Amino acid sequence: FGHEKVTVDEFYLYLKQINPLMQYANLPASEQQRLLDNYVEQRVLASAAREEQLDDNEEVAARLAFFEQRVLADAFRRHFADDIEVDEAEAKTYYEENKALFSVPAKYLIEHLVYKEPDKAIYAQGQLREGRPYLELAQHRQSDADLTFVERNRFAADILLPELRGPVSELEVGEVTELVYTNYGYHVVRLVEKEEATFNAFEDVRGQIIARLQQARAGQALQSLVEDAMQSGRVTTHLQKLRDAESL
Repeated sequence: FGHEKVTVDEFYLYLKQINPLMQYANLPASEQQRLLDNYVEQRVLASAAREEQLDDNEEVAARLAFFEQRVLADAFRRHFADDIEVDEAEAKTYYEENKALFSVPAKYLIEHLVYKEPDKAIYAQGQLREGRPYLELAQHRQSDADLTFVERNRFAADILLPELRGPVSELEVGEVTELVYTNYGYHVVRLVEKEEATFNAFEDVRGQIIARLQQARAGQALQSLVEDAMQSGRVTTHLQKLRDAESL
């Protein structure tokens, strides 16, 4: 950018603002180039705006101040929360009292066929119950207009169609559901594998719990900080003056 040099670290900080989890090195070359081009464009145009002294424009200056204050406020919230200590016992108590927050739903590997007409669905149901391989039925997808959907996939319970969740959850491995009708047609499902619902271990969610407790405590403390500033007179607001100004 002319005489201005930009380091790799600065570019990666820019990427972090877009997505903190982005792994730039693993992106396709075309996406890497697009991100780099966008960064260059933004820097060049921002530099041109400063040369035109657009940052002195009242509206532009107000927007810059707005984003600066928001970024600083967010940084202070994080800084404040990070300094709050949460002991192990408190974190474990939160885990036990809120265990449902850390549940892992059951997962099912299913073989799933959907037919327009019930008679074909009943036939497929019987074939699956007799142990016929799923692929022998699914292969008719291209030639049988009544067979509208086929899949063999693994799903968490909450991802299944609502009408299928109950019937599938009641199956033992190898069993086939009764016909289930939805707007999509008549469903036949065979359960291949099942992982029972469980909970994340405390050790796996410990960091998440500590962050939640820090944020909750920080929120209360920061609210008190703002209220103290207003009650002490260091900050005053004049709502009626704002209303009067808007009415002019």
